[in-house]
Amino acid sequence: MNLIKLTLSILITLPYHLALADVYTDQAIAKIQTCYDAADKIDPEFMKCSLDELRKYPNPLNYKCHVHTDDERKSAKGKISIIFYTPSGFMVYCIGTAGDKLIINSCATKQGKPITERDELIIQPPK
Repeated sequence: MNLIKLTLSILITLPYHLALADVYTDQAIAKIQTCYDAADKIDPEFMKCSLDELRKYPNPLNYKCHVHTDDERKSAKGKISIIFYTPSGFMVYCIGTAGDKLIINSCATKQGKPITERDELIIQPPK
């Protein structure tokens, strides 16, 4: 009976743990949210604030970050996606709502093929 409980608990919690981002991406999202809250709109100043904040943290996996939005106005309640990826092809993809506050609705992870410089130019969120 204990073996069944252990197996069930692993099967239930394993997908949840696999979808969690690591410490760096958790910190990065928090800093992006802080910069978003301080910004008037989603513009180069918001991105500069986010980039400056991200550079303050150790980044042992060498994550790069792309932020995409369908509207630069904060009041538009548009969609926003934040993509973190490593040269090895590991990706954390988060989607959220860009209203008065930045709300991250969900994140997912995926291991893809290693990223080349050419690949970096075409990274776009899925439609």
